[in-house]
Amino acid sequence: MASGGTSNAARHGQALAHHRLPCLLAAEVEGPARPASRAKGDARSDSQADWHQDEAYWAPDLEYNSISIWVPLQEVTLENGCMHFIPGSHKLEVAAHRPIGQDSSIHGLEAEQVDASHAVACPVAAGGATIHHCRTFHYAGPNHTKNPRLAYINGFATPPKQRAISRDFYWKDSRQTLRDERRRAAGTKPTSGGRQIGS
Repeated sequence: MASGGTSNAARHGQALAHHRLPCLLAAEVEGPARPASRAKGDARSDSQADWHQDEAYWAPDLEYNSISIWVPLQEVTLENGCMHFIPGSHKLEVAAHRPIGQDSSIHGLEAEQVDASHAVACPVAAGGATIHHCRTFHYAGPNHTKNPRLAYINGFATPPKQRAISRDFYWKDSRQTLRDERRRAAGTKPTSGGRQIGS
């Protein structure tokens, strides 16, 4: 509990309300959740994670319902590359993506067209969190500091459901990363929330 009787959780909740982010948290996860977690970090870098939707990485013939909880291990600001979100974008379909810089050897994806005019930056204290649905447009800016930006990411998903009609994620077919080549050779599909899906 911080001085003045206001807890960190209460202050964080007030900050979310102030930035109108509850709409980003509205997607319910129903049924048995499948948790996964991973750590992620980077040192000083002018590179950034471009605007994307997590679901663009996954299998086009499955319907997903998952969330990611991004917990920074130090304060994240505009200077060291906090997360940015587009409120309400979790209600959209998966947009067209391409490999970052149109380099098919890069694992990362970027959306081909994004209207970021209503994007919201989300600075967060160490140990705070951002939560987003797998279709939410998001990106992390470049880290302009000398210190690494480290985060612990938890993912929760209900089991994916088979779609009646598969989508055309053409950007996945052209990628030639080692990860994608290993998956093709093994006959497996991309992961959701850190777990392997199908085979």
